[in-house]
Order: sequence, then C-alpha cells, then structure tokens
Amino acid sequence: MLFRSAQSPNRLSVVEHQLGPLCQRDGGALLEALLGSTADDPLVKVRLVSTCALFAGQPARGLEQISELSARFEGVDLLLQYASQCEARGFAQVAVDAYGEYARLSSDTPHVFRALLKRAQISARGADKTKALEHYAELAARFPNRPEAMEALVGIARLQLEAGRSAEAVAAGLLPVIESPVRGSWLLEALDLMAESALRMGDMTTAAAYARQLAQQGQLAAYRAGVRSAELAYFRGDCAAVIDDILA
Repeated sequence: MLFRSAQSPNRLSVVEHQLGPLCQRDGGALLEALLGSTADDPLVKVRLVSTCALFAGQPARGLEQISELSARFEGVDLLLQYASQCEARGFAQVAVDAYGEYARLSSDTPHVFRALLKRAQISARGADKTKALEHYAELAARFPNRPEAMEALVGIARLQLEAGRSAEAVAAGLLPVIESPVRGSWLLEALDLMAESALRMGDMTTAAAYARQLAQQGQLAAYRAGVRSAELAYFRGDCAAVIDDILA
C-alpha cells in the first residue's frame, strides 16, 4: 500500500516527508519491513528505503540500496542527494562513500568535481589526513586545471608535515601540484614544502633544487628560499654560508 500511494512524483515527496519521523522512533522495524517488500518501481522503493534508513540512524543500509540501483545506471543522481543528506545529518563516512560512488558512476563532469571535492573536504575534517590526501590527489588527477584541488593538496601536505607524517608521502602527494600546468599562489607554498620534505629525508641535492625554484617565484618567495638555503648550509656544516643567507 505504501508503494502504491507513492507512485506519483508529488505523492512520493509527501510520503517521504511523513515516513522519516516514523522511522526515527520505531527502532528500525519499518526499515526492515521496507527492505523485505517488493515494488513495481525499484526507484520508488529505494527512495523510501534510503529515507527511512537515514532517519533510523542506519545510513549505510540506505547507501547500499542506492548503490545497487545506480550500478544498473538508474537513479545515479540519488547518490549525490543522499551524500548531501548524510553530510547534513553528521554521517560523515557514509557521505564520503556516497560522494565517491557518485563520482565513480556519473558522467556529469561538473557534479563529479563537486562530489570529489566534498569527499576530500569531509575527509580532511576527520582524523585520517592520509585518506584526505588520497582523495585530493584523485581530484587533482581528474581535474588538473582546477585551483581548488591544488590549494587543498598544499594545505593537507602542511598538516601532515606538522603532524610528523612521512616526508616521503608528503612529497609524493605534492607532485600533482608541482607538475600541474596551472600556476598560482599555491605553488610557492608547495615548493617550500617540497624543500622542507627533502631536508627531512636528508636529500640535500633535491632540497637545494626546490630552494632554487622557490627563489624564482618573486620577492616574497626569495625570503623563504633564503631560509631554506640557510638550513641547507647549516646541515652541511657551512656556518659562514648560514650567516650570509640569513643576512642576505
């Protein structure tokens, strides 16, 4: 009866609105009933199940239903909508998964960019900065000309270095920024971080190369390059060069 009453698009929205509060307070009973039911229109069932799962505090079960439908290239847009709803209700990991699944299945490029960016931003707010860096790296690889991706990669790399994460991993994560044909203010920070990462790895030659690149980025960058050069001289035991770089 519930499925039949929801066949009309207008009625479906009304039913979803009424269904949420019921699922929120019945301990998951209605969700189980919906999952075990059949419907002539699979899209109607998935919308009702996902709404109920969200209100019942079991968002992963709703995502599972939407993903199964979307794998058949039906209702892909529901993934984006569901991801946004999960994010709004504080189900961060399910939102990350839903945004990622939408990006995998959708061919709508502007919305795919938004989905990947939201996934990375939510990951960055969590404790696993490594996963956030992976997400930003994928964003940069798929949309190399978008400055948001470059800026985000640099920000996450800085956080990782401050947290004492592997300098090798930080440097690898910054490569998409260094190699991107798009240039902007974020490049200065990226070069500085690459030089610092190389110093932490004990690779003086690479650190010096990035310091030279940094010095070519303008007056503000020249100061940072001088600091890096002084650090290099210090590690090499050249105290006179340290003084010269500091006073330069």
